[in-house]
Amino acid sequence: MKLSKMNILITGGAGFIGKTLANKLFEQATSTTTMDIIKNDNFLVATDKIIHIQGDVCDPSIMTSVFSNQIFDGIVHLAAVSRVIEAENNPDKCWRTNVGGVKILLKAIEQSAQKPWLIFGSSREVYGEAQSLPVKESDAKKAVNIYGESKIEGERLFTDFAQN
Repeated sequence: MKLSKMNILITGGAGFIGKTLANKLFEQATSTTTMDIIKNDNFLVATDKIIHIQGDVCDPSIMTSVFSNQIFDGIVHLAAVSRVIEAENNPDKCWRTNVGGVKILLKAIEQSAQKPWLIFGSSREVYGEAQSLPVKESDAKKAVNIYGESKIEGERLFTDFAQN
């Protein structure tokens, strides 16, 4: 798979991982679109190879528009309430973003008839209090907070979508 021939969408692209990934993809000459509720124009290199859309994955009209205006070979979904403490302080926002945003993203992909590969950014928090380290992906999921629960549900939604 040659990345330089691909167009990739990174949701949550203004975050640390999203910006880092976009810059790495730029180095491989990959066309990348980042999307985030936060304005982001501080990539290492400003270029037409990295486009930023300021928008919320929880807004169905924005998501439909994104998939109407571009065709993506791959999607890396990182958009989330990404801090456990923020999720605990605002559980409705956490669930709306981390689960509702996934549903809206997947529905927009489905309505567009695009068939991109998908990567979901989950968290170690899905395993709760680990009995042994390092945690393995095959370990039981036992979230102890809303953030971990929302990530488990996001994983389930992505898995169900991929299987269908």
